[in-house]
Amino acid sequence: MKKFTRILALTLVAVFFALTLVACGKGPSSSYKTAVEKLKKNNYDAVLSYDRDDYNDDGIEFSVSGRKGDTTKGNYEMVQILYFKDKKSADAYWNKNEDDITGISEAMKKALGSEYTYGKDGKMIYAGTVNAVKAAK
Repeated sequence: MKKFTRILALTLVAVFFALTLVACGKGPSSSYKTAVEKLKKNNYDAVLSYDRDDYNDDGIEFSVSGRKGDTTKGNYEMVQILYFKDKKSADAYWNKNEDDITGISEAMKKALGSEYTYGKDGKMIYAGTVNAVKAAK
């Protein structure tokens, strides 16, 4: 139960710090609609969030979250993708939060015990397990 709680807490923290997909520059789809469709096609629970009031200061336009599996059985996959209004906003957000994003991602790697990746690609920032990132492409 402790491990489940820790994983859940870290997942929520990751969401708050807007982590998103692949470190090699080949992240998820650059279209939030396509990312949601592909996640659903690959049996992920996918959620699209849009709230300009909350995100407007940082230039975030959309957030896509996807998850699949069970944290208690060790087969949990997740991804978080932030879509910004432009590359400049994504760069500014990344530069301002890079230490937090890196720290949380390293903690997630340890907690999940699976390959976990994160990065910035154009107008988006992503983080998640490698399989979930691939599913969102």
